[in-house]
Amino acid sequence: MSNINIKPFHSKGYENTELIKVTMNEQGQQLVSGRELHEVLKVQGDFTHWVKKQLENVDAIENGDFTKVVFKNELSKTGQTTHDYILTIDIAKEICMVVGVAPRTNEETRQLSKQVRKYFIQCEKTLHNPYANLSPELQMLIKLEQGQTVLSQRVEEQKQDIVEFKQEFQNFKEEQYIAQAQCKEISNRVKSLGTKLLGGKKNLAYQDSSLRSRVYIDIYSQIHREFGVKSCADIKCKDYSAVFSVIHNYSLPMHLLNDIEYANNQMSLEI
Repeated sequence: MSNINIKPFHSKGYENTELIKVTMNEQGQQLVSGRELHEVLKVQGDFTHWVKKQLENVDAIENGDFTKVVFKNELSKTGQTTHDYILTIDIAKEICMVVGVAPRTNEETRQLSKQVRKYFIQCEKTLHNPYANLSPELQMLIKLEQGQTVLSQRVEEQKQDIVEFKQEFQNFKEEQYIAQAQCKEISNRVKSLGTKLLGGKKNLAYQDSSLRSRVYIDIYSQIHREFGVKSCADIKCKDYSAVFSVIHNYSLPMHLLNDIEYANNQMSLEI
């Protein structure tokens, strides 16, 4: 049991009939003053002798089941100190049980030990179930509300799962290679651009199959370099739309420009 740093704890339903003060430390342990327990049980005899005997009877471990504390007696004018033993509620219950069955215990203390032990049990129940002292109707309403909260949380979790699944599926799709129809669309765009750069189908540059092929090949080569592939079939779906930007921004190299110009000028000379 750690250093004592406690705050009051009240069992619901016992706020106005507190048999003995139950406190709680920072670790959530419920604690009881041994001196107060001695008084509540109306034990006849010295407190220190009694509490040491009881702790010995229940095999209590110091700094685990109980802690010795010393504090200034506020009623003392000479500054005397008072000793106390701070007990865990489990040990306090055991002490009540032992006291209740001890042959020398008077009847009043015997009955009080049963009553206090039941009170400790109720305190523990309240700690673990703060609704224990509510009516069955109120408990049912709270459970319904909690169930609705859990259901809402699960719905939100499922929505998040769907979003994540969609994203994963989208990522999977983007990593796939483009379909044959998409390759065909790229081919059509390349041919359309090549025809335009050659001056149109009626020009000699276009009609020169060798020159036309060289223009198409150079456009394809530019695409392949941009995406690090050997053919358009190796392009991934995520890059498909970017292919058309490459085609749109393509420029003929100088040697092809010269060859196209020369071929088309030959047509002018023939006319």
